[in-house]
Amino acid sequence: MNRADAKVQDHIDARQGFTLGVAAYSLWGVLPIYFKALRSIDAADIVAHRIVWSVPVLAALLTFTRTWKEVGDAAAKIVASGGKCGFTPQWQTWTMIENYGAWHNLPYATKANGFGGIDIELKFNDEPRVKLVQMLADWGKDKRFVYGGREGRSDSLFNGGECAFRVGSSISSTKP
Repeated sequence: MNRADAKVQDHIDARQGFTLGVAAYSLWGVLPIYFKALRSIDAADIVAHRIVWSVPVLAALLTFTRTWKEVGDAAAKIVASGGKCGFTPQWQTWTMIENYGAWHNLPYATKANGFGGIDIELKFNDEPRVKLVQMLADWGKDKRFVYGGREGRSDSLFNGGECAFRVGSSISSTKP
């Protein structure tokens, strides 16, 4: 791709990103009006649904638009321009491993995905997730991906400006 084509592609990407951002903020603005109509439902349930459903909706967008490569490319650009880190996840086993299985209809465990008894066998060491972990390991070599620690310990990398973006729960953005 020559420089002119790259500039055109960057413009298209920027426009698409802007459009998707406007759509996301519009939804977040309209949905509370809808939720207000559901007064009989406890507010905690509504917030929980917003959190839970944000992950598969984002995952569907990423899956159907095939943007994991684009995530890696964007993270590489950030690092190449002097950034310390492209992206970091919270609760890596949940946001990256477990949800990846849910996005692709891959079982996490036997016996009703772990809910059917205590004598289960974990099934997350399958080829698709092994490839995902390998991709993250490869990205870790050049800081496109940085593992910031267990639980929400990676928040400080994002909140402190070291990592340009992160994969995590939307509720965590409200924590100080």
